[in-house]
Amino acid sequence: MRIEKAQFKNAEPEDYRLVLMTDDFRCIEPVLEFSNYLVAQGYSTNTVDDYIRGLKVYFEWLESIGLSYLEAKPVDIGLYLQYLNGGVWDNPKDEVAVTIDVDPTTGEVNRKQERAANTINKMMSVVSSLYTYREKVFEELTSPCIMKTTRRSQKMYKGLLAHTGNLNQTLSSLHRVKVPKKMRRRLTPKEVEKFREGLLTFRDKLIFDVLYETGLRISELIGLYLEDYSEPDPTEKVGALYLVSRDKKNQKREGRKKTGDRVVHVPMELIFDIDKYVTQHRPYVQGSQVLFVSSKGKTKGRKIGRKSVEKLFRECSKRTGVNCLPHELRHTHISELKEAGFDSAYIAARVGNSTAQAVYTHITEVELRRSMDRFWAKSTNRDGEMQ
Repeated sequence: MRIEKAQFKNAEPEDYRLVLMTDDFRCIEPVLEFSNYLVAQGYSTNTVDDYIRGLKVYFEWLESIGLSYLEAKPVDIGLYLQYLNGGVWDNPKDEVAVTIDVDPTTGEVNRKQERAANTINKMMSVVSSLYTYREKVFEELTSPCIMKTTRRSQKMYKGLLAHTGNLNQTLSSLHRVKVPKKMRRRLTPKEVEKFREGLLTFRDKLIFDVLYETGLRISELIGLYLEDYSEPDPTEKVGALYLVSRDKKNQKREGRKKTGDRVVHVPMELIFDIDKYVTQHRPYVQGSQVLFVSSKGKTKGRKIGRKSVEKLFRECSKRTGVNCLPHELRHTHISELKEAGFDSAYIAARVGNSTAQAVYTHITEVELRRSMDRFWAKSTNRDGEMQ
C-alpha cells in the first residue's frame, strides 16, 4: 500500500490531503470515507494525515495475514498490538509464529522497530476510531477494539427489575500499552547558556530566545507573522508578541491555537532582536508574511515547519552534549516563573494553559505587564549581568 497526495474538486492549489491507496493506485474506500468524516467534523489537516498514516500500518498488517478489516476480531486486535510492540505474534491463517526483526542470537527486538508506548496507543486509538465510525454510521459490525462489561448487583435479594441489569453495560477498551511516567525535564542556567552558544545562525539563536523567554509552543512560534510583534521602542522595557488565530484561508495546514488569542510580554531586547532578524537576516520572498522562514535550499523564504525546528535542536544537542527539546524550554520558562514567586493563575494566563484556575481568575493585560516588568527587573540579562 502507498500514501499519495490528492487534490479534490473546488480546492485551492495549496490544499491537498493524503489518500491511502493500493500499489495499483486503487483507493481504499473505507479509509477515504473515514477521512472525509473527520474533515466534516472539523479535524485539522495534520490530524487527518496522522490518521491515514496509522491506518496504512493497520491495513498492511491485515493484508499480510489475509484478513479483511470487517473480519477482524478482538483476538486479531491483540495480535496487532503485539505487532506494533515489536514482539512475536501468531499468524491465524498459517499458524506460524512470525517475528519482527528479532536478533536470533540474543532474542532482542531491533531498536529501530521499537515504538514508544504513546505511539502504540495512538495507533490503536486510530483503529478503534475507524471501527467506531463504521459501527455508528453504517451499523455493519461491532467494533473489535472494545468489550462490553455488565454491572451486576451485589445485593443478596434480587429486585423486581433485576433482569434489566444486562442492559446496564459500559464500554471499555481492550488493548492499551502501559505508558511509563516521564519526569518533565527543565534546563539549568548553565545548560541554557551552553546550548545557546552551540546554535550557529542568528535565526536559530532567535528561535531559541523566543521559546525560552516566552514558553511558546512550537505551533505558536512558527505561526507568528511579521505583524505579530510590537514596535521597537528604546524608551520602554517591555514589548509584546501577539498570538492571533487566523482563518484557514490565510494559514494553510497550520495547527489551531489551543487557547485562542493572547498577548505575551517580552523584554524589549528580544523585540529589537526580532526586528534585526527581519531587516537584516530574513530572506525576502514576495508574498511571504510569516516571521520565521527557511534560510537556504529550495525552501528558502518559505515558512519553517515543526520538523525543521526539532531538527536544529537535535543537531545542536549533538554539538553541545546538552539534550534539549523545544518543548522543554516551555517547562523551563514555567519553572523559572514559579520559582520567582509568580502565582499559578498568572503563569497559566501567560503560557496559555486552559486550567480551571486560569478560567475563573480574570487577569488584566496591565497586571500581566507589570508582573513581567518586575520579573525582568530581578532576573539577569543575556550577558549574565544583574539588571
